[in-house]
Amino acid sequence: CLTVYISHGCLSPPSPVIRLMVDRSDLASSPTCHPPSALSQDVGPPSALSQEVVPPLARSQDMVTVFQFHSYVSEHSVEDMEEHLLQVAREAVFAEGLTCGDSERCLKELDEVSHTGLCPRQQTLRALASLLSHQDPQLSEAAAAYITSASSHTPFRSKAVDCYTQALWEAGVQTQRSACAALSCLQAVESLRAVVSLCDSADEELRHVARETLLTFGEEGRLAYEQLDTMPREMVRLGTRRGNAVTTAF
Repeated sequence: CLTVYISHGCLSPPSPVIRLMVDRSDLASSPTCHPPSALSQDVGPPSALSQEVVPPLARSQDMVTVFQFHSYVSEHSVEDMEEHLLQVAREAVFAEGLTCGDSERCLKELDEVSHTGLCPRQQTLRALASLLSHQDPQLSEAAAAYITSASSHTPFRSKAVDCYTQALWEAGVQTQRSACAALSCLQAVESLRAVVSLCDSADEELRHVARETLLTFGEEGRLAYEQLDTMPREMVRLGTRRGNAVTTAF
């Protein structure tokens, strides 16, 4: 059940569930709320009413303004708030299932939840990437198949490429390996330069993963791979094709 709260023109964070808050006068006039007579029997003066109606979370500092909320709605192209909230809730359950440690449940989530119904959020994307190095081969293969299939869905691919490319620059070899594996599934040639930078990593396995990832990036990736042992990383040329002409960028 999704609860919506209303008070004083402020909105609590939109994730994972958005709680809207409206001022007391709107609440009192709302046809879905208790009539004033009923409220007056349970609460005292207006100040007491405010204390009762607004939950502790609404009075915390963990809130955003109406303008921030409007920005969120615009960014996610929300047209139907009820449907959007349900989608957010479904994705939260999906991400939880992927990180629960139960392989059977993970496989079920990957099989039943379509990537077209996801936003997706960083928590979800990182959970998917972490499964690519799971010790259960069936689970890692299922996660790879899921991301590969989702690569054809532009909204998913765009967010995934941004998320995984950013992860390449973060501390933590395991995070970087998972990001490389995910970018490989997406064939994300856009992240080629970032992957090339990892080919000098002090971690041997990460270097190997980065090199293998380049080979999944088509012609541009193979061109970069061939230059790894012949020139400094900053001098590796990134090939791009325009019509029948091949150009390179330094």
